[in-house]
Amino acid sequence: MQEDPLRVLGLVAASLAPERLDEGLDEALETLRTAVGCDSIALYLADPPGRELYLTACAGVASFPERCAVGQGIPGLTALDGEALVVEDARRNARFRATPWGPPGLGSYLALPLRCGHELMGVLQAAWSRAGGPDPGERNLLELASIPIRTVVQASLLALRKAVADVFTRKPRDVDGALRDVLRRMQDLTHVQAAAAFFSDGSREWKLTDRLDTPCGPTDPFFAGACPYVHRGGPIVLSSGNPRIPERCHLDERGGGCRTCFSLPMDGDGVGAVRLSYATPPPQPPTRYVAALEAMADETAQHLRAALTPGGPVVAPASPALRPAMLEIRCLGRFEVLREGQPVPASAFKRGTALQVLKILLLNAGNPVGRDALCELLWPGSEPAAAANRLHGAIHALRHAIEPRAAERQWLFVCGFGEQYWFNLGAPHRVDFLELKALLARARGLQDDPTQAIQILESACDLYRGDLFEDEPYAEWCWPEREALRERYQDALFTLARLRDEQGDTARSLEHFRAVLRANPLREDVHCALIDALWRWGRRAEAVAQYEECVEVLQRELDAEPLPETRRVGERITASLR
Repeated sequence: MQEDPLRVLGLVAASLAPERLDEGLDEALETLRTAVGCDSIALYLADPPGRELYLTACAGVASFPERCAVGQGIPGLTALDGEALVVEDARRNARFRATPWGPPGLGSYLALPLRCGHELMGVLQAAWSRAGGPDPGERNLLELASIPIRTVVQASLLALRKAVADVFTRKPRDVDGALRDVLRRMQDLTHVQAAAAFFSDGSREWKLTDRLDTPCGPTDPFFAGACPYVHRGGPIVLSSGNPRIPERCHLDERGGGCRTCFSLPMDGDGVGAVRLSYATPPPQPPTRYVAALEAMADETAQHLRAALTPGGPVVAPASPALRPAMLEIRCLGRFEVLREGQPVPASAFKRGTALQVLKILLLNAGNPVGRDALCELLWPGSEPAAAANRLHGAIHALRHAIEPRAAERQWLFVCGFGEQYWFNLGAPHRVDFLELKALLARARGLQDDPTQAIQILESACDLYRGDLFEDEPYAEWCWPEREALRERYQDALFTLARLRDEQGDTARSLEHFRAVLRANPLREDVHCALIDALWRWGRRAEAVAQYEECVEVLQRELDAEPLPETRRVGERITASLR
């Protein structure tokens, strides 16, 4: 293997951004395929019951089966045994020649199980045309790369489940509304043209559709008693030309029609299903989103059962074995870490540098940070070996303070491989300054919708409890971001002041103007705009007083005169009072 393993692992980690996981997995697998010289590589993910594996991403020349049951084929046997499986010469191995484990022409395989504790998540499989299997370096690289892949996939599936749970929490008595929101989220994830859900609890029926004319439903005898997919307890991808498709499914042939159906397991006589329809050619592989959709469908079914149970809980706890504690980190103002709403005391971190490591990783917003860079930021000029040992201790202390499964060495929030560490933004978390930046970015695209822009900007400003990491006043590593956020906060308040002024809300506009000047009395542009606004509002004495305050502050703090445009405004208003 010619590639530098650390460089390859860095590229893999950098590509696995949770917000673009499907594209990131493709990039990560292609990077690995090139590095280890295999002909094809594939990622299979398991359904929630752990009975079947679905091809989620792949790279290379060979076409792997889209699904396989646990215990069948190389991915299925790997999942069943829970151990790495090496096939050194598939062409001479009678066991595998007789099994539908992969395309012809491949000589050797390595399959690695991906596990979360005792739960099967999936299998990473690489295949070579040559016999002999991977060499030790290739196997070691694939094993190391499986760690960030497993971590980010786990976090993404957890985030999808949490999104469904949040929908039912917000709409505990509105089953139809909650289910419609879930369908929209499924559409956003998969880019399907239309979606439908139908279910029955034995006495009541629901059928919700979005641009999908479907013949089946809870009152249809075919759906209730004959559909092989609703009752088999697993998903099915139905594509045009597939002879297994029941005639009743009536696929749209335009654009290579394809549908994916999922069952919603209900109690007693209840049945349910979700159905997604592509008008354009489906994703490749067609089972690309099955694992994610199954997680969402499983979560939906749990909440539906709870919501439809007379006298039962409105929201059921879903997948407690997989769901970690929600982590909230407040970086604006006093630094605080909370798990499930409960503060994590500073004493839990054991080492003071553990919190500094966390702050640095958060500043890098999910991007890997090298060990040497961390050491230089924390202990500049220290001997490298001693600094590396200190960093190892700080990472250990940090993980044991915030990770929900630290005893099992399952790292959800603070991930790392080799000499790289990063904070996993795909895990269930809230970080106030990252949320503030995201809200400000959204507001920039709403110039034509001032009402929505005001709502988003006010939500962003409410998050600003103080400067970023104000308990690190002399830390150079956070100074640029602190200054940039402070300025963006002031700009957001200034924008709010002007938007409120345009809407005629002078009281709120004045409140925002004053807030900017409290944060930064030297903002001459804000002084000038406020003087003009007060004059237009008929509050002329206040406008003159504001101009005089501006002149006095600039003279006292900067030993400077106002800019010409400010002086012109001041001269105009004072002259009009004579």
